[in-house]
Amino acid sequence: MLSVSSARKAVPTPDAFGVISRDFAVPAGDRCRIPRDWIENPGNLKGSFSNPPTGSAADSTDVMHDALKEKAGVKRWDQSATSDALEVRHVPARPRAALLVLPDGPETSQRGVWPWHLSVLRMRPVLRAASCAVCLQQTLLGHVHYRSRGWNQGAAVDDVLRALNDLDRLAGRLRTVLVGHGMGARAALQAAVHPQVCGVVGLAPWLPDHEPVVQLTGHGLLLVQSVDSVTGVDRAREYALRARTAGARADVQLVRGEDAWMLRHSAVWHRAAATGVRRMLALHDQGTKA
Repeated sequence: MLSVSSARKAVPTPDAFGVISRDFAVPAGDRCRIPRDWIENPGNLKGSFSNPPTGSAADSTDVMHDALKEKAGVKRWDQSATSDALEVRHVPARPRAALLVLPDGPETSQRGVWPWHLSVLRMRPVLRAASCAVCLQQTLLGHVHYRSRGWNQGAAVDDVLRALNDLDRLAGRLRTVLVGHGMGARAALQAAVHPQVCGVVGLAPWLPDHEPVVQLTGHGLLLVQSVDSVTGVDRAREYALRARTAGARADVQLVRGEDAWMLRHSAVWHRAAATGVRRMLALHDQGTKA
């Protein structure tokens, strides 16, 4: 079960679905921020590492059998595919973990993505808040950029996989948590096939019917949804249950704030993201020790 030190309510028990749901009560003015000097210019990353790591090939146990993935409709991970999809916001000398955020987008759009788009800007405070859950001296922070704004039949997933390949070449194999909003959450869930990923936090996730879950085997998963979105809550619980059946450690968390942009009660969404990241890393550490 998730432990929330700042929550004002007692930790609830699993509901009829066997999925834990929570609502946060965040004190007014309680914000998670990181110092400005931690947000580094991602321009020249060479020399930022005292010991430059090398990319590592995936072990055969890291990726499920191709036939199983293709049958489930999961994207194949192509280790050779690279791009400029990864924007690094902070890189420590010797990173041991990574935290990447993925913005929202429409179902179909071929328009380019620019830094001033609202969906991109919305993820900046999310990254700042989520970074409070990690050790900045050991965690790389970054944004994933799409080639186009829309989902476009899974093109966004390809961009996430390319960003993870870039991360592997930059810093080697790290335990990586993906935090996605809306369409970005859907892309993060499918990109969990990449061996870099150890957990996914989905904020107001877009979850159509028959989304694959087999790629989440052994991963941590937290879906955060507004309590006012009846359809969204039902879809999140159904997906989490299927993910648990596939071997994922999945939970659903309900928060106040009914708008899809997470603007109302934004601190609640931010705290949920930070709690989810902390939970994903803890689950990965527990699995490693076991």
